[in-house]
Amino acid sequence: MSKEEGDIWRELKKRSTEKKQSNKEWSLAFLNRNGIVYQTLDAYIGHYRVDDFDFWPATGKYYNRKTKKRGRGVKQLLKILTNIKQTNK
Repeated sequence: MSKEEGDIWRELKKRSTEKKQSNKEWSLAFLNRNGIVYQTLDAYIGHYRVDDFDFWPATGKYYNRKTKKRGRGVKQLLKILTNIKQTNK
């Protein structure tokens, strides 16, 4: 690998890390703005619990431990949580 190629890969890695950090901050702020309570399971790797869902805000992935439903996107997760709350009324 040439020096230029190495520089390109390092820059891509840096941008990816920055984007994930930005996603994490935005997603957690979004949950807070919408009054969603979450539990921090592992702040180092960014693993959170929202009701029955495990959630990784850096990537937007979520997993329902009961139904095994998987998905991606904090907005989609909010939509699911809202539907669950409305169904349980």
